[in-house]
Amino acid sequence: MLRTAALALAAVAAGVGCAALAMLCLDHPRTGLLVAMCVIVPLPWAMRMVQRRWDVFEPIHLMAFAIGILFIWRPFWELHTNIQPYPGFDTRDGFNGAMMIGLVGTVFLYLGYFSKAGAAIVHRFPPLADHWDAERSVRFVRRMLVLAAFLTAMYAAQAGIHYVISTYTGRSGQATLSSQSSGYFYQGPYLTIPAAFILLIAYTRRKTTATLVLLIAVVVVAVGITVPAGDRTFMLELAMPIAAMWYLRRNRRPRVISLAVLFIVFLIFINVSLVFRSTANRAGNSLPAAVAHAFTHPQDELAKFISGADPSEFSALEVEYVGYKNHQLGFKPGGTVSSLITGWIPHEFFAGGKKPLTPLQYVTWTLFPTTQGGGSYGPSMFGSMYIDYGWFTLALFAALVGIALRSLWEYFLMAPRTSGMQLAFAASMPLAIIMLRNDVDDIVYRSVFFVVPIILCIVSCSRPSRKDRKLMARQARAAAQRGPAVSVAGPTQTGQPAGGWAPADRAPGPAHR
Repeated sequence: MLRTAALALAAVAAGVGCAALAMLCLDHPRTGLLVAMCVIVPLPWAMRMVQRRWDVFEPIHLMAFAIGILFIWRPFWELHTNIQPYPGFDTRDGFNGAMMIGLVGTVFLYLGYFSKAGAAIVHRFPPLADHWDAERSVRFVRRMLVLAAFLTAMYAAQAGIHYVISTYTGRSGQATLSSQSSGYFYQGPYLTIPAAFILLIAYTRRKTTATLVLLIAVVVVAVGITVPAGDRTFMLELAMPIAAMWYLRRNRRPRVISLAVLFIVFLIFINVSLVFRSTANRAGNSLPAAVAHAFTHPQDELAKFISGADPSEFSALEVEYVGYKNHQLGFKPGGTVSSLITGWIPHEFFAGGKKPLTPLQYVTWTLFPTTQGGGSYGPSMFGSMYIDYGWFTLALFAALVGIALRSLWEYFLMAPRTSGMQLAFAASMPLAIIMLRNDVDDIVYRSVFFVVPIILCIVSCSRPSRKDRKLMARQARAAAQRGPAVSVAGPTQTGQPAGGWAPADRAPGPAHR
């Protein structure tokens, strides 16, 4: 019944959108496309409310919110204020094309998400454990920090120690040297972010002074390399999982008013950080005064945000569409797949250090050559999909991303109360928003440093240690010698594993609550 109602609602909304598009496109195509997007974007919210399955943490809701900012709020602001963010480019010429790319990408993203494919995939994988050995997880973090220190040292050796210091303490305006270093080395210091999440859970399970000191030190380093540099992407990776974990561990969800307040506070924070990340701006500005003005004039901060760099992917997509029409850009068939295959290989292994460009790099470095040092005026995930091979790859890859997001959600729902699933899911939440702003290649690369270490820690530390495995083997051999009367093949009546092993930080019990 509820499913039928949801489908009917979707059909009505689609009909309204098509009618609005037909009525307005002839005389006012920009307004018609904007109205159509306003109808399509909130469909997941309406469907889940009708189905009574609303959960603010479901990935499609986060994507719909981000799409609304990029393809509704920003285009409306462009029409209202006539902003031109890129000197030398008239973004208005690409407005209709950019809106069509966003509209098609959104529709196929939703179709992939609400198909049955995503749910069918995940049930082949076991859920992550609820409990793991806290002491071993701390040792795992120590190894992560050693690796982070090694990668940071290699990054400094290639890019220069002075550049590395200026990068993490504030942007000095010098020419960036990031492209001269491997991306593996550049990401090294940010391993402190997943390390902080693991230590936080470990400390809640095993409150020792050493764990607390290490947790504080790692958090200080993680904040120190993200906030002064004004890197909003990494600040989102640090802040969003912590907020989500607070609700997930209590089996609660934030209210809409709380989300609105958090969103405005975060916007104010990143706006202020954008000003003070440049060392040249710090001398002539007072941080307390800037913060006080931001909180007393939130409307100014909202206007600054929507007209600034963070939601400028729509404007870059307009420029991309114009560049394609003017033959400044061409399709790169297979660019997404080839970059996924070769993306993990350092560029030093390619002839002349020339690694195949991702669609995102191709677009931004062709249209904006000054960004080849490391900056990026990205045309959003949809723009990268479109430049691969037009509407075909846009629809295909958008649907595949929708299936992947649904798989993530269904996997979390397999055991939503287990701490392992909560931690891995919370860590992956900001990646969906970052993917929309960048592209698929970038998010796969980030996941290796941000989510994979957490999963590896949970899996390795939830298994019996080497000492416990040897003890279990001796007990099994002894039981076998005593005869078949003693069972060693399954859990005992108390729920303890047959070998007598249980994680060091908890009493024997069920594997999951």
